[in-house]
Amino acid sequence: MNGDRIRQARELASFTQTELAARVGVPQAALAQIESGVYSPSDAIVQAIAIQTGFDVSFLRNPEPPIDFPVGSVLYRAQARVSARDKNRSHRFAQLMFELAERFRSRLRSIPVTLPRLVDYDPTQLQEQQEARWVFLQTPQFRTWLM
Repeated sequence: MNGDRIRQARELASFTQTELAARVGVPQAALAQIESGVYSPSDAIVQAIAIQTGFDVSFLRNPEPPIDFPVGSVLYRAQARVSARDKNRSHRFAQLMFELAERFRSRLRSIPVTLPRLVDYDPTQLQEQQEARWVFLQTPQFRTWLM
C-alpha cells in the first residue's frame, strides 16, 4: 500500500485529511499515518476511502508512488485568486494525467513504415497541383456536388 496514492486521491477529491477522516469514520491522525506510510489500513478502510474519493481500490492499493511532477510545471493565471486547495488539486490532476500519458507511451510500439522515394520530385509542379485542387474545391460545381 502506498500512502501517496491515498493522499493523491484525497486531494483530487478536494478533501482535507479532517474531512475525509470524518467521512470514513477514522481519526484524522490515523489518516495522516496511513498517508505517511506508518499505518497500513484494513480492507474496510480502503474500501471506504475508495467510495468517498471516487477512486478504485486497485488505484489506492497500487504499490508504485505517483510520478514526481514538479509543482512549478503547472502554471496558474491570476495566481493570487487561486486558493491553495485548488492549486494542490490542479497539481494532482496534472500529475495523474502525466502518469497516464507515461503509461500509455510505455505500452505503445512503433510501427515500421516504408515510404517510396520520389524519383522525379519537382516542388514547383507539386505546388501547382495543390493550387489547382484548391481552386477546384472552391468552384460552384464542387459545392453542388457536395449537397
